[in-house]
Amino acid sequence: MSKAEVNVRVAVVGLQRARVLKVCSILAASSDTIADFPEEPVSRQIHVEYIPCVATFDSYQNEGSEDVRYLAKVEHHLFDGVHGGTRITGFFDEAIGDKEGDVCTTGIAAFAIGCGIESDEDVNMISSFVEMISGHKSYIHNDTRWEVDQNVVEGTIIIDCIKPNEDFISMKEETAAYRDLSPSEKECVTENQTIGPGKMAKFATDLARMCVPRTKKVNAEEEDHHQEGKEDELKNEIQDPLSKLKTYDVNMNRFACKMCRTILFGECDLEDIPHSKGQHSFSSRKMKSAGNAKVCQSIFLAPGLEWMVSINDSAEGKLSCPKCNGKLGLYKWHGTQCSCGSWVTPAIQIHSSRVDLVPPENERHIQDPIALLSPLARLHVAGQR
Repeated sequence: MSKAEVNVRVAVVGLQRARVLKVCSILAASSDTIADFPEEPVSRQIHVEYIPCVATFDSYQNEGSEDVRYLAKVEHHLFDGVHGGTRITGFFDEAIGDKEGDVCTTGIAAFAIGCGIESDEDVNMISSFVEMISGHKSYIHNDTRWEVDQNVVEGTIIIDCIKPNEDFISMKEETAAYRDLSPSEKECVTENQTIGPGKMAKFATDLARMCVPRTKKVNAEEEDHHQEGKEDELKNEIQDPLSKLKTYDVNMNRFACKMCRTILFGECDLEDIPHSKGQHSFSSRKMKSAGNAKVCQSIFLAPGLEWMVSINDSAEGKLSCPKCNGKLGLYKWHGTQCSCGSWVTPAIQIHSSRVDLVPPENERHIQDPIALLSPLARLHVAGQR
């Protein structure tokens, strides 16, 4: 059974024709086929055609006498070195697809940029030029991983510019280092594809792999798998409130669960304006049962925190430590009465006996931890003593 064939074109773009042709000659000397994805339902043979292209930039002076750089042209050059460049618009006249029409690519699927070009400004100009002549959207790939963003749609042209190795700050510096090598060293690094034209050839090949089209069936299966993964991540986030705990500055007052010592909230989460004691002490029964009349035995928070996962699901409920599940307090959007007699609305209430005050690390030599609090915070924790 013969394999289905898929053809992919990748343009190798640079400033200097000699360097571009050198890269393409390395690519031409190797196999023009690359491995297909193992998930494909039908075995396919992937052919890659590399198109040598030279970009020409020019400049002019604007009204403010400033030099403005612009892209004059991008031309296809033949290997013979005799004929001049030709326009690349012809490559976009027709799409390339497989026999069954399940996959389809643009005339040139990707542009591998290098050989003297490395600035973001130049890459953006090439991207705009490609969109104008092709009628397709372009996607500038800036990630170091060889994968395309999930949002890139079929028919999008991928554009990427080669990056320097970690030992160099720019491709210009890396190219200068390559030129300083001996002939034998150049041959070695070219074969290993670590620097110079060999590295650019590998870069173009890797970019070609990114452009191999997938059948609609495989795309649908991958999309379903991706969606399932997102749903699982969302479920894990909901089921793991511990991951939603905030990180607080160690030099501010914090409050920890008395049982497991997990930091739950900070002084910045307390009521913006603390309630006034005894402002509405109309419940004599509750006041007597509190034992210490006019004493606040709870801490009230201003916002609901992310680890309080059920706080938006109902009008009232209980609050527990996200780590040890120990009881902390309750929330009531219609309000509740503090032990001092005041009515607090809305109420996110933490019982003082369920948490410990963790003083700032830079002030722990002070004996009385309550003295560390601002007057605002002292009103909240007065019931702890």
